[in-house]
Amino acid sequence: MKVNMQFFVSAVVLFLVFIECQGIVVPLGVNTPLLDSTAYGSKLVIEHSDSVVLNAPTIPFANHNYCAPLIVALPFVNTRPDISTSVSILAQKVSQPKQNDWNELKRIVKYLKGTSKVKLLLSETENNKDRLFHGYADANWAEDRVNRKANSGYLFKLNGGVVSWSCRKQTCVALSSTEAELIALSEACQEASWIRRLLIEMQHNISGPTTIYEDNQSCLKLIQEEQFFE
Repeated sequence: MKVNMQFFVSAVVLFLVFIECQGIVVPLGVNTPLLDSTAYGSKLVIEHSDSVVLNAPTIPFANHNYCAPLIVALPFVNTRPDISTSVSILAQKVSQPKQNDWNELKRIVKYLKGTSKVKLLLSETENNKDRLFHGYADANWAEDRVNRKANSGYLFKLNGGVVSWSCRKQTCVALSSTEAELIALSEACQEASWIRRLLIEMQHNISGPTTIYEDNQSCLKLIQEEQFFE
């Protein structure tokens, strides 16, 4: 089974009068600042695929009431884990959005328009590895340049389909990339534990432990040390 939100995406595109816009393949600009750069008094030049905006992060967006509802509406495109990071970043700017935030919000809508036919796979797969319940965890250390908090992200698959995903800012400041990855892995383990209990209640057979893939070697070495749990 495959599900998508093509009708909802079309409604968002119509709301912004983006019918004639060109679809793009990246939901967020590579050089998009994750902060209000006025904290450092800096002036930036942000390059976009369709325009160049001078000092965009410092320019307040004139129509605040137009920006906030759209940011709130995007999470309802709940079959698209590929925009969860972009939405998480822009959702932090709802109270005082800048012109650059509005430009990136429009970029997400253009991305959704260009990929509106992408569907979320929920059916079984022939790959035995993908049939097992497993997940992935990751973090980007000190990405927010104002408070230096990292973002945690995880994704879980069952029978080849994505059943749970998340991307959100961590509640504490990690002092190293290892610590940031450990926090993200801890959050992923909590989610895995909850999903396992839910599957058991639904009488779904789960045999053996759940594998969560992590790419930080220092984090993996740390959790293998017995003294870490004392």
